[in-house]
Amino acid sequence: ASGKQGEHMGIIIFQIIPYLPQALGVFIGRLLGADALWCYYLARVANLMFYTACCYFALKWASRFRMMLYAIMIMPLTMFVVSSCNNDCMLFGLMFLVFGAVLSDSFDKNKAIAFIVAFAVMCTSKMNYIVFILLLLLLPKGRWKVKIKRWQFVAIVLAVFLVIYEGMGLLVGLLSNYGVIERPMVDSNPAAQLMFVLKNPLRYLVVFLDTMRNNSFFISTGGLF
Repeated sequence: ASGKQGEHMGIIIFQIIPYLPQALGVFIGRLLGADALWCYYLARVANLMFYTACCYFALKWASRFRMMLYAIMIMPLTMFVVSSCNNDCMLFGLMFLVFGAVLSDSFDKNKAIAFIVAFAVMCTSKMNYIVFILLLLLLPKGRWKVKIKRWQFVAIVLAVFLVIYEGMGLLVGLLSNYGVIERPMVDSNPAAQLMFVLKNPLRYLVVFLDTMRNNSFFISTGGLF
């Protein structure tokens, strides 16, 4: 970047964690002496295996809406993304893991830990996933098996997210050869958009449903907005 500070600049500094599965595939390929093409294929296989593992536990944990989750998991567009060299593969897998934990009959210690890690990684990579914290409000009291209170758990989730977020920023600042890469977003203010959604949930829901209806629920595009 030129170093100029523009209005509403997006900072790309956290694109490390989502690439770990495919990086592992490339690492294994290099250990086996594979060429670049085979390393690329191994990266795709590693991505798909990570996604499959997340979906397995999500479906195992979920006690309701399993068929709906499964249908979304195997959508052609979803499968195309998760079987490619794409950072969204990890985010999709972790997203379903969060859904599975919330839809379980017992939100216990193991599911709570999975929720914390998945939420922190997702939000560190893409801030819009922060709205998933609201899913905790949908958990009935009878299924809450964590020993601490709900507001305390939310505080822990946000604290872990902030630690990873700031830690990744520090790591990039100290060790990266690229440093901070600025991406201008003309006429866009993601933070203001997120605040609008959180302050006007009903209006956002009406606009969302109207958009889906006017576009035939995006069926012809395979769910691509």
